[in-house]
Amino acid sequence: MKIFPYTLALLLFSWINSFSFNTSQQQNIYWNIKEKKKTDLIEEIQEYNSVIDWTGGKIRTEIAVPIQEENPNIGKIINNYESRLKEELRQNLIKAMGYLRISDLFLLKDYYSINSDIRYEIISYADRATYFPIIQKGNSFLGIAELNLFGKNGIVSIFFRNLENKTLEKYIHQDSREMEYFDGLIIDTITYPNFNPSIQMRIYDEDGVLLYGPETIEKEALEKYGVCEYTTGLFYAFNSPRCGNKIFYTIPFDIIGKMNTYFVLNNKDAARLFSNPRTVRSINQARVVVVKTP
Repeated sequence: MKIFPYTLALLLFSWINSFSFNTSQQQNIYWNIKEKKKTDLIEEIQEYNSVIDWTGGKIRTEIAVPIQEENPNIGKIINNYESRLKEELRQNLIKAMGYLRISDLFLLKDYYSINSDIRYEIISYADRATYFPIIQKGNSFLGIAELNLFGKNGIVSIFFRNLENKTLEKYIHQDSREMEYFDGLIIDTITYPNFNPSIQMRIYDEDGVLLYGPETIEKEALEKYGVCEYTTGLFYAFNSPRCGNKIFYTIPFDIIGKMNTYFVLNNKDAARLFSNPRTVRSINQARVVVVKTP
């Protein structure tokens, strides 16, 4: 295939523009909580100037403190502002954590009364958050804190701890040579604008059989990546590293639950997707992306 000079120049120009835009965007999102990528699923908690970044797997909070002194660039004064900002960030982060949707029945703050034994453990995760160095912007000092949901210091590991593992038996054909194989699942909620993301998203068939959820996922993948990846962009979903090359795309038959966090697949789709044991093993590596229309 021949590439003409003007075509090559156009491609190079587009690439440079794309690179510059992304770099600028990263700088903005670092210090402006309202700036985000168009494909990120962000849930705002305005009361505490915080967000749940469902795509990035983080809870973030940001605070600005007015500067009272004429010359704040003195070590002791800066240290005082740093201490004040960190404590206010910590308190807001703890309160924002409470709005994290754990399952269809419970927010994180419900566990303070449901299971008081883990209350202090939950709060302790605020001390494991990343507190970025404060910066001066105009007449204020700005601070930001980020808490990871998943990974080594991810708070959600608490809520995966006592789940009973379940193995799907319905639909599976042990002789998989003639069965279709898929290595990723995309669920598009375009017809269900009231769907809500949660840490323990689950998928059922029409008969109430659990097809996929934290109980079916391989433990290491669950704690590292979570039950699925959330996004607002369908194009992003098809290019996500969470999915492979043979993707099963579907619009769910229904959404269910108190907070509309669970999916129902029709039995025909379930039979096609989960008939091959290889597919089941692949999907249970948390290879699921959920697209929520903004």
